[in-house]
Amino acid sequence: MKNWMLHACVFLAGAGLAAFAVPTDQGTKRHGIDAVYAELGLTQVVEPEMKKLSAAVGPECRTLGEKRRALYAELQKEPCDRAAVDRLAADITETRARIQSHVVDHLIAVRPLLTPAQREKLFTRLAGDPEKR
Repeated sequence: MKNWMLHACVFLAGAGLAAFAVPTDQGTKRHGIDAVYAELGLTQVVEPEMKKLSAAVGPECRTLGEKRRALYAELQKEPCDRAAVDRLAADITETRARIQSHVVDHLIAVRPLLTPAQREKLFTRLAGDPEKR
């Protein structure tokens, strides 16, 4: 039970950056770290690094979506196969960890491209401190 709950907590907590969505001038929405860059006016500065991040994370995000759908499908079955649920939850956790690793690598690569003020705004926004936004 504890193992499953741990996976569920990590899975739910992993929504972090993906929870950001900021309207753009075109009325569309950007998501994740891309939305934060747009909000702070940093899109052009970090565009080359964003392309690298998208290339690295895109396949992982598709895999994550497939694993989530499989998990939800398994949870709907009667009876539910607990071993399959645990395996899928572990796979989701591992995929989220790989995505997070790509994001951290990206943020390290972007740091030198930003001024100290831009860095402060970026990391304050990512940290989610509403008083400093």
